[in-house]
Amino acid sequence: MQKKILIIGSLIISLIGCGNPINNGQSDNINQDIYKGSNYAFFPCEKEEVNSESLTKSYEEYLESLSLDYSSTFGEYKIFNHISKDDKEKTNIDLFSVEYETISFYFIKYEDSMYEISPFSLSKENNNCITHIGISDVNNDGHIEIYSAVNCFKNRGDYYYCTSFLKVYDSKLKTYIAATDYDNVNYFKENNEGVLCIYNADGILPIEDDLSNGVLDSKYYSLATNLFDTPILNTSKYEFENKNITKECKLYSVDITINENTIYFPVLLEKAYVMPCFTIDVKMTYLGKTFSYTNPTLYLDGATVIFKNGRNEIFYEQWGELDAVADFTIETGQVIERTYKYNESLNYRFEEGTYDMVINYKNEKNNIDQSIIVYNFLKVSR
Repeated sequence: MQKKILIIGSLIISLIGCGNPINNGQSDNINQDIYKGSNYAFFPCEKEEVNSESLTKSYEEYLESLSLDYSSTFGEYKIFNHISKDDKEKTNIDLFSVEYETISFYFIKYEDSMYEISPFSLSKENNNCITHIGISDVNNDGHIEIYSAVNCFKNRGDYYYCTSFLKVYDSKLKTYIAATDYDNVNYFKENNEGVLCIYNADGILPIEDDLSNGVLDSKYYSLATNLFDTPILNTSKYEFENKNITKECKLYSVDITINENTIYFPVLLEKAYVMPCFTIDVKMTYLGKTFSYTNPTLYLDGATVIFKNGRNEIFYEQWGELDAVADFTIETGQVIERTYKYNESLNYRFEEGTYDMVINYKNEKNNIDQSIIVYNFLKVSR
């Protein structure tokens, strides 16, 4: 058995369990004056089949919520536990996998919420495992963040595949941010400031014999000394003039709804691909003359929304459009509804200041281009 450290303020309690010591992989000296919260991390335990009505019900409700039915394609499934009794009592977490004959999924259930920590169905042609689970409360709001790392690896003939799928779940917002680390296995360790960071083994890859009954050889934890990403406390504040507005010009009218979504997620990651965001629903009613145009994609343009503060601009997330020639006719009174997503990460932080909201509808082929500007609409501060 390995010792595990639970740190609460300046009190260090040594615990015996299935997990590992929390440290930075390089030094055991943690600055307790800077560190204000408590972190906990543990390895999964060897998987064991469980017959749990509660987990079965949660999984079936999860499938129903997504309108999924895997049984018709993959047959029956079994549920396997991946957390020791000791760690479950300490964390109040259920850590489990759902396995069909050819695919598997990994889940965490905490309080009344269940979410998937695997990114998608994982083929059993690969070696799949949970490498580490971490718990923190970066913003000290009394609601934990749960860090998870799931790894897939396999020699695929001409090349070796090894990918870690990382998520940070916030138990208050009941949502997550996510990152992917290629060619590495990952673990959660404190740095010298007591922040639970993401470390990897810097390209040292596991082999099939390193995985036994769902548990990867713990030597990779010791090898994980290379810093992959450091969560940074998200202190951004967003003050919108109004969450619901209606505006009109000669060419169109718009009803706009602001949704804060996950923009107040506790932490930001540099390498996240699922990031904190807010969204804007735009319902545009076209008031001009009917016109037609041919588009090289299947996307029907509506009114867009961006924010401007001098040279600083906040743009919405771009998306892929299906390439296919399409003919559109926009009629007087036609309604076009669109939703735009505005992400923030450590690689793209919104500059502080007060922004004008610029609503624009244009169609270059018909020389249509008209904007509505709502001045001083959004204030960003930290």
